[in-house]
Amino acid sequence: MKKSRKWKLAQKLEQKWWRNYLKGKSPEEYLKWKKNYWNEMLAKISDVVSISPLSSGEGLGVRRILDAGCGPAGMYIVLEGHQVDAVDPLLSVYETDLPHFKRTMYPEVHFFQQPLEEFSTEKKYDLIFCQNALNHVNDLDFCLSKLFSLMNENARFILCVDGHRFSLLKYLFRLIPGDALHPHQYSTEDYRKKIFANGGKILKEFSLKKELVFDYRLFVIGK
Repeated sequence: MKKSRKWKLAQKLEQKWWRNYLKGKSPEEYLKWKKNYWNEMLAKISDVVSISPLSSGEGLGVRRILDAGCGPAGMYIVLEGHQVDAVDPLLSVYETDLPHFKRTMYPEVHFFQQPLEEFSTEKKYDLIFCQNALNHVNDLDFCLSKLFSLMNENARFILCVDGHRFSLLKYLFRLIPGDALHPHQYSTEDYRKKIFANGGKILKEFSLKKELVFDYRLFVIGK
């Protein structure tokens, strides 16, 4: 995989961002806050996504879950008891730099330290999370297509991504390093079109955080 200069720069900035963001934050308090954040998000989509205990036989009967671009405190931290694969190219960096993350803290999670483009498995997943990660990858269209290919027939794909609110700024940010953390600059409507182009159906969509330039949006997607 040929890696773009934008992607390489974004990876370096991502490491710096996490160090600065978590500096001075208690690991225990941060992880407690993050678990609450994820559980609140899951509650908001519980009408279309069910994560029941494996023994309950309820909801989708989720057993295989992928956390794509998981970071040091992804959705996997609240998925105890499920079969979870978590993929991120910076796992070793997080372990070295951040006391908030150690792979040994999550013995049930199978971690893969590699870019999403290089992740390969024969599995099909019941539930896929990709949260604030898709516009960090090297090849966005390839990765999005891959995530759809990893869904089983009744899977749910939860995608959270920043979309530009204004077309002028979208094109401007592509020309200048206005948002170097993200190699890709698209609008919310652009992401909708990419979802539909991959055969996806948007089951639920709403804004998680709307700012001046970006709308951080959640999509629940089915096939």
